[in-house]
Amino acid sequence: AGAVADLDGDGKAEVICGTHYYWASILDADGKRRWQYSLGPICYDIATGRFDDDGTRGVVFGSGDGKIHYVDADGKPRMAYTTGDEVKHVATGDLDGDGLDEILGGSLNYNVYCFGADTTRRWRVDVGGPVSALVTVPQKQGASVMVGTGKGRLASIDSKGTITAVTEFGSEILDILVGHKSVIVATADGQLRCIANVQE
Repeated sequence: AGAVADLDGDGKAEVICGTHYYWASILDADGKRRWQYSLGPICYDIATGRFDDDGTRGVVFGSGDGKIHYVDADGKPRMAYTTGDEVKHVATGDLDGDGLDEILGGSLNYNVYCFGADTTRRWRVDVGGPVSALVTVPQKQGASVMVGTGKGRLASIDSKGTITAVTEFGSEILDILVGHKSVIVATADGQLRCIANVQE
């Protein structure tokens, strides 16, 4: 897994590299390693978010060790939450509109977890299948969460952890792309579906 983001707020992006070999590395704009972080056997997914009101961005990892990892811009571990199964998808977004992002992780144990920027767990939602896609969708006030499962279910979750809509596609959801007032859902049966009016 990989991501690019300006972690330290200096105007230059860092490169975040997650591997199958227990380590994630952060490289600066010149390709020099800034720091490393040790996590589980596989780094499946990476997201960055604004968790401190200082212009920096933290890093969230989804790992094969069953944990949602959160590390600050300097490489200091802030959270390693155990879900009990592999975490293949993570996301961030300002769900409650307070100016700081929440941390989201989707586990193969059928649950989506939400944490505040202070790492306090806000909620846990069972979506009825292993999480296969996870995104945040901006709203006029904050953001909502959209989750795809390996069983073909698409679920919308509001900022408080309530499932507000469910659509069954009958085929594993491979990816969700957020567009302008709509999302595109890709499923394992080769179909692309557009879901309109997801932003209010």
